[in-house]
Amino acid sequence: MIHLPEILRYEAFDEDWESYVAAVYECFCELKTANLRLDGLPVKLNDYRLFKGCEETFWHVTGEGPDRDPAFRRCERVPWILPILGNTADPDVLIWRDPSRGEPRTIVWYQPENYVIVLRHRPGRDERLLTAYDLLPHRVGKLRKQYEEAMTVIDRKQKAGGGLADSDTPSAPGR
Repeated sequence: MIHLPEILRYEAFDEDWESYVAAVYECFCELKTANLRLDGLPVKLNDYRLFKGCEETFWHVTGEGPDRDPAFRRCERVPWILPILGNTADPDVLIWRDPSRGEPRTIVWYQPENYVIVLRHRPGRDERLLTAYDLLPHRVGKLRKQYEEAMTVIDRKQKAGGGLADSDTPSAPGR
């Protein structure tokens, strides 16, 4: 089990939105210098596009909807991203590639907290953080099915003696 830091509660900042966002952003920025790797590839942020003084990815991690409206549950859990990505060998972490959106995405699911981190997989280059969110209970079954389908494809390819493409190589425990 991964030791996660306490969630960052808005109330702890005397409901001062600017102070709260600054603290959440500080946690987010730790990812820039963490030197994380996933399946041998560096984990990076898209840090070149700024919006309201922060990387666009920050707003994807902390907001919802087309306007990226702030979502407290997302903000509170930003401190979890680094320890989860730093402990992907933990048996409670499931990882697979989802090619369904045109470009492969790496899904990292920390099951005990139902927390999901999504990265854009760039074969041979890096993994780019796209977003992270807590999985709502009614979505757990759908995500588990997606994971099982990805593992079924991998198993079929391996049994057929075919090689695995970089886009479908999982790093799930036991694989």
